Amino acid sequence: MNIKLYHWDRALELATNYKVHLDTVVAYRKRYLERIGKEETNKKFLKVNSEIGDVDWTKIKEATKQEKEREKNMK
Repeated sequence: MNIKLYHWDRALELATNYKVHLDTVVAYRKRYLERIGKEETNKKFLKVNSEIGDVDWTKIKEATKQEKEREKNMK
């Protein structure tokens, strides 16, 4: 939700606290910045970017799909 609302700091904070989807937040932030023609300047994102490395969209899409299924099954 925070990614869709462009609440990048909150999305990163949640991903860091729960130790999940860090790559997802970083990947979508990178895509967003590329689309608007900007470079990353946020120190928190720069640090996580260096730790994560290359973005694997296949892995991200699979993790997102599994998360949605898990949430669906909880209802």
